[in-house]
Amino acid sequence: MEITYLKEFAELARVMHFTTAAENLYISQPVLSKHIRALEKELGEPLFNRTKILSLTKFGSMYLKYAEEMVAKYEESEEWRKGFLEKGNSTMLIGLPESLMLYEINDHLHTFSSLHPEFHIETMESLTSALVQMYKQGIFKIFLTGMLTSTDPATLPFRFLPVAKGEIKVCLSKNHPLAAKKTISVEELKEENVVIPPHNTLFQEFIEDKFYSVLGFYKEFRYSSYSIAKTLAESGSYVALLQEEAVVVDMPEGLVVRRLTPSVEYVRGIGYHPTALSDAEKAYVEFVRNEVDKKFC
Repeated sequence: MEITYLKEFAELARVMHFTTAAENLYISQPVLSKHIRALEKELGEPLFNRTKILSLTKFGSMYLKYAEEMVAKYEESEEWRKGFLEKGNSTMLIGLPESLMLYEINDHLHTFSSLHPEFHIETMESLTSALVQMYKQGIFKIFLTGMLTSTDPATLPFRFLPVAKGEIKVCLSKNHPLAAKKTISVEELKEENVVIPPHNTLFQEFIEDKFYSVLGFYKEFRYSSYSIAKTLAESGSYVALLQEEAVVVDMPEGLVVRRLTPSVEYVRGIGYHPTALSDAEKAYVEFVRNEVDKKFC
């Protein structure tokens, strides 16, 4: 997805006029129209109602917030990048997902900083989808991410260093009829109200893909923060599907945790550029690799 297209979408949504938006963006109106249609094709939904008076579709109105967030993060990263280039080889930027608190590698960041005060670490937190996009654009060369255990590393646009494994767990009220079972199947959750991790995260994609592969259709989920997901599950009105790490953090007494089958297993770690790393980045990747080796020796 092109950041430029998202900028153009946000500007068109602001002025609601193709010619005016094109002039503000210093491009021609046909080029703007072409870019907006390309973005709509990639998203799979129209963003605008092209009637006599231009207006956003329901999807366009909802997506605008995410587009503006990604543009804002990109512009923030560009401002940082310019400053970074002035600081030289001792500074590195690491992209962090919004659920950093769930990542074991968070401890590695603090330990590395203590051991190597000569290197300066700066971080940028964003949606997972935005992090991958920014990595592809060269904003940073290292970021924290997760992926399915079945993912073929050869298909990735970066090298991946795994740090730990986990699986999606089912969290539900002790009073829920399914609480008596040790494992809960996807089919048993077919008619349940299910809340899953926040929108635009890899874990959301993992869960949705698993349900689609088993059920043969897209189930409707509610997206929420981890704390709210647990609260909804404790009420008995929802069943929550959360990462293994999340279920051990501030777990309400009224909840039980069960395995999901078929399971959704994943690995967490760092994605990094295969070449052209700075001295600080090389040192960090090597540090994490050594920490992983010590853990599994």
